[in-house]
Amino acid sequence: MSKLNQEFFWMPDELAAWVKHVCAELGLWLVIWQVGRNADLVKPAALQSSWFTGADDSVQLFLGDPRLCPEPHWRVAGDRRELDLRRTYAVQLVPSLLAKDGRTLLQGRLAIMRESDYGDDSRYAALGALFRRLRSDLKRRSDSSHVVVQPLSGGGQKRWNDIQVGAAVPGSAKVLKQFSGGEVEFRVEPA
Repeated sequence: MSKLNQEFFWMPDELAAWVKHVCAELGLWLVIWQVGRNADLVKPAALQSSWFTGADDSVQLFLGDPRLCPEPHWRVAGDRRELDLRRTYAVQLVPSLLAKDGRTLLQGRLAIMRESDYGDDSRYAALGALFRRLRSDLKRRSDSSHVVVQPLSGGGQKRWNDIQVGAAVPGSAKVLKQFSGGEVEFRVEPA
């Protein structure tokens, strides 16, 4: 599989609605993990956009298909329970977060690991198909009339045509960054 991730900037409300939609449509289970806490299996309908607000790089979701893995596999890391991604065959979703400052929107990412990181080729093929379906749906629901642009220090700009933009991002006046401590800022312009 050539591309194992999809980057995006989506506002918390639209991202939470999308996750609920795809989980309901595809019958997926959902795990949430936050730094310093145990990973937990949650009902997708209980997902709240506030989980993606006031945080800095500390939330991850995992979407799993019960046909690939009926329930998540856990591993212990210190005194915490984490998802064992290699055994669980789930798609990782690092949400686009509204940072603590309330004005910065952090880049999100949908991803899976490389085939060599898993032990079952047929299950990996099914995981790849799930990832591609989620990525395709995310792209279809994104605002294709806008593109992410990075101003360059020497002048000019770089257009990131492969980073998806949620419909609520243009006009939101949010500062777009890859991660909270990053100095590089992005903006959204008409495509």
